[in-house]
This record gives sequence, C-alpha cells and structure tokens, in this order.
Amino acid sequence: MRISFLMSDIGISGGSQVIYNIAENLSCRNHDVFIVTPGLVFRWEKKLLEHFGNNLWPQLRANASSDFNLKNKGILDGIEFYRGESLTVLSYVLSCITEAIIKKCPPSDVVIATHNFTAQAAFYLADKSSSFYFLQGFERDFYKDYFLRKIVESGYFLPVTLICNSQRLSGIMKKNFNRESVVINPGIDTAIFKPLPVEKNEKTLTIGAYCSLRPYKGWSIIKKAAASLAGKLEKKVVLKVYGDNPGSCEGIDVVWEKNIFRENLAGFYNSCDFFVNASSQESFPLPPLEAMACGCPCLTTDIGADYAQDGVNCFVISPSDPFLIEYGILQLCRNAAKRNEIALNGIKTAKKYSWDLTLKKMEILFSSKIFNGEGFYEKKDTCCR
Repeated sequence: MRISFLMSDIGISGGSQVIYNIAENLSCRNHDVFIVTPGLVFRWEKKLLEHFGNNLWPQLRANASSDFNLKNKGILDGIEFYRGESLTVLSYVLSCITEAIIKKCPPSDVVIATHNFTAQAAFYLADKSSSFYFLQGFERDFYKDYFLRKIVESGYFLPVTLICNSQRLSGIMKKNFNRESVVINPGIDTAIFKPLPVEKNEKTLTIGAYCSLRPYKGWSIIKKAAASLAGKLEKKVVLKVYGDNPGSCEGIDVVWEKNIFRENLAGFYNSCDFFVNASSQESFPLPPLEAMACGCPCLTTDIGADYAQDGVNCFVISPSDPFLIEYGILQLCRNAAKRNEIALNGIKTAKKYSWDLTLKKMEILFSSKIFNGEGFYEKKDTCCR
C-alpha cells in the first residue's frame, strides 16, 4: 500500500516520534510511505529513523519552514502568532495549511491525519483515499483560545475513521462526541530499550524524568519531590532529565541531556535509579514504558497509561502531589525486594507492546477499507476493534 502521513510540521515531540516509528516499520514491511507537511513531502526510506535524531531532523525542518511559512515563522510558530486573532484570520491560516497539504500529497491508498491542523486535509482527500485521523491526545484541551478549541472539536466530527492510541482517549471520543474509534497502542523497540550493564554510584540516587515546561507535564511537582527527598536520604539526589531546559533546582544537581534518541535514550533510562512521570494530561505516555523496558522502576500517573498496574509494574502517583513521589521512592529504597519485583514486572509488561503488534493491527485496519474505483466498502469482519 501507499500510505501518507499528514503532519503539520517536521516535529520532534513524542507524538511525532511515534509517527516516525510507524513509518519506519511500515516501510520495512514493504509499504510505500510518505510524510506530507505544508512545506515538505518526502518518501520514508528504510533505516531512515537511525539518522533522524542527528543532522537529518533539523535539515528537514529547515527545508519545510523555508518552503511554507507564516509571517516568516515556522508553521507551528505561525499558528502561535495568529492564536487569539479573529476567527476569520485563524480560519484563513488553517485553510492555507489544508490547501498546501492537499497539493503536496501524492496519490495514496491511505492518508492519515496526525494532528487537528491536518484533519480537514484528510477529509478532502477521502474521495480518492481511505482516510483516517490518528489521535494521540485530547487535542482540544491543548488550547485556551475559544475559536481554536471549536475548530479542533469540528475535526472530531469529520467522516473519517478515528484511531485512538489509548482506551482512555477512545472513551473521551465516545462520551463527548459519540464517535467510535479503533484503539491501537503505540509500541517500543525492545531490541533497543532493554536492561544494560551500567556502573552506578552507590552514594547517589538518580531520578530520571522527561522535562516539559508545559504546566500539565508536572515538572514543578517532580522538582519539589526531589528537593524534599534530598533532606531525607543519606545519598546525594540528582535529577537527570531530557527534553526542555529544566533550569536549576535548589539543593540538588540537575543533569540535562537535551534531545536524545534510541540507544542514547535507552542508556539514559538504564543510568537512573527511578523514573518519574507526573503528567496530568496524557494519552499513552511512552517514556514510563520505555523506562520499564530498561528495568528502571517507575513512578507514574495512570492517566492514559493503559499499561500501568499500581504495585505490580509501577508505583501509581497523583499528578498534583509531590508527597506521593517522595513516599514511593522512599518505600522502594527501603524495600529492595519490592523494587526488584516492580522492575522485573515492568520489563515483562513492556514486551507486550511491540511495534510488530501495532503494525499488524494497522495493516488489518487499512486493509478493511478497499477502494473499488467508485468508493470504499468496509470489510467489517477484519476491522480490529
């Protein structure tokens, strides 16, 4: 099949990384895969993912921004620029994005919107392709602007097949918009994310985390918990993070790895004594699952984490309570047997979420809608629900 992923930008966020992993795996299964943005379209070649995190990503993004920009900004920056303006201006900007994607998209058997800014393009392309909208979060709640929230909501009613990455998100679509969806969890590469021999300093307790300065990600909660722990342990407490610049944290050292991928990211998880996710708004967060695969005991909210089992493969915490992070780490530090049990169960859990399973479900779904020259008919017996 020829499959085109419609993206608003060549991003590097967790959601974008999921799309690139799916594109890589589909390509390895001999599908013809394209990434289509308003400013750039390129064919995904096998093994491209190995080079994406180095020099390829900034080069591609620069090319995309130079070909399509708003007020001399990158596409997402352009949306930020117009946010809060009139509905007329905002609608015009989104129509420019839609038109650019439609013009650039190659003839495809399957087109997949990956963001609310690309949903309309998937709908317009539905007369010649089987169209889907892959949701990796409740995107409406990402925005405060009233007009933009309503535009995002309108995308949920488009007559395209919805794919949700978690049971929680599927439930939100059903409850709020009466839309059925296909649940397909993303996967992880357990050939990369696995326990590795790492020499650790016994006098240091290293707490790993993904740092995002968006308030709902809970970075401030993690900092408070780590600072409090520093006064209750004989060990030196170190916060080791990747992602946004975390700044300083009074009383403890902060190590920033910035943007790391694949083997380097697996090494990061293996170097940590614990991994903490305090996000209050998620839909199948991958960092805790990746950390589990590496044998790193996790403390995580269970919001969107279909895999989280409190006391079995992780320690479930509240998104707004630093005390629970502190309490969980202290309990696991004092109970080595429980800590090892959670780590081993985390490894077992992670092995259930392979990219192979994800791609099999996607192929079944894509094959369930066949274009016969006049329209599509659905083979309902093969559609995975």
